[in-house]
Amino acid sequence: MNRAKVRDKASLTQLLRRILKQTDHVRRFPRYESFAHASASTKGYEDQDITQMVSRKAVQLRQALAKGGLEKSVSGRQTIQNMFVLRHVFQGEPLSVIDVGGACGANFFILGHVLPGLIGKWNVVETAGMAMEGRRRFQSGPLHFFEDLAKALGPTADQRPNLVLASGVLQYLPNGAQALQSWTDTRADWIYLTRTVLGANCAKPVFTAQTTRISDHGPGPLESAEHSGVACQPMVVNPLGAVRQILSRSYCCEYLFEEERDETTRIGPCLVRTITAGFLYKRT
Repeated sequence: MNRAKVRDKASLTQLLRRILKQTDHVRRFPRYESFAHASASTKGYEDQDITQMVSRKAVQLRQALAKGGLEKSVSGRQTIQNMFVLRHVFQGEPLSVIDVGGACGANFFILGHVLPGLIGKWNVVETAGMAMEGRRRFQSGPLHFFEDLAKALGPTADQRPNLVLASGVLQYLPNGAQALQSWTDTRADWIYLTRTVLGANCAKPVFTAQTTRISDHGPGPLESAEHSGVACQPMVVNPLGAVRQILSRSYCCEYLFEEERDETTRIGPCLVRTITAGFLYKRT
């Protein structure tokens, strides 16, 4: 073998090593045929450990806000973004909000504290277990909890909400297109998606599952130093283009919030470019 061939072989080996090193940081997730397959070995968000963790943190949050008194302490990009959205959609009358996946009401507690007088009605739509816990510990005044969207909307068609808020929820629903259509069918004045994981390079939904620490669920950290276990939830990476197409049928996008940097994730054999973003759509 001559020297040129040896050099070429060595260069190719070095190139392959560099490529492998660059892809070492890519997060890996399993891929499933459907949401049902991904759900088969998980409890999802019906896990009672998650419900209790979220509830404990909501109590902690509410107590912390009460201790703050009249002083409005604002921290975190997400809170500032949510404040901007509520101020933007506010037209003088207290807002009627549907909070899809709103857990035990953390968004209501924070935004009601920092923007007093803007909220008239805040209806959370959640899993059966989370809604039951919300009613048991937190339902009061404008804040109510429901298991489905129809009940949250009320009995008459003219009671359409000012705002449908879906924070970090679309990727955990079995049929994202169906959920989006149900939100647009409310004829709300505004639809606000935030903390939404979407696929920038996929044409169809990609089904996977993620493992999380139970202590990561709910608003903020735990005050106690105790450790908790892990939980697994089915997850869907919905195509960015399809999501925007559904919303654009009867709404127009006023703001796009680039919430996190794009990320390449390996789901099964595929490399999926994911974005975490927010959108504020106005009814046309």
